[in-house]
Amino acid sequence: MATLDTLYRSLNLLREELALIDESALPLARQLYADIQKGYRSGRYSLLELIDAQQEQLNLEYRAINLAAQFHLQRNELERLTGLPFSQADEQEISQ
Repeated sequence: MATLDTLYRSLNLLREELALIDESALPLARQLYADIQKGYRSGRYSLLELIDAQQEQLNLEYRAINLAAQFHLQRNELERLTGLPFSQADEQEISQ
């Protein structure tokens, strides 16, 4: 039971971190890159600043992809251990 509890908590943390990146950090990074790209075209920013902004955006996208993959792997493991689809396992965890 401790394994299920640990896996369930880890799954929730992954979901929260992914939501934070998708809803906050990634849109900001995309906007920053777009702004710096415009500034680069007008001579306000250097190529190094443009590349740095692009790299930050790519790093966040890579992190989001890895988190999503980890989430799905852990969800599949939770389903395998409980024998229930995740939504049903989630409901049973809450009712216990």
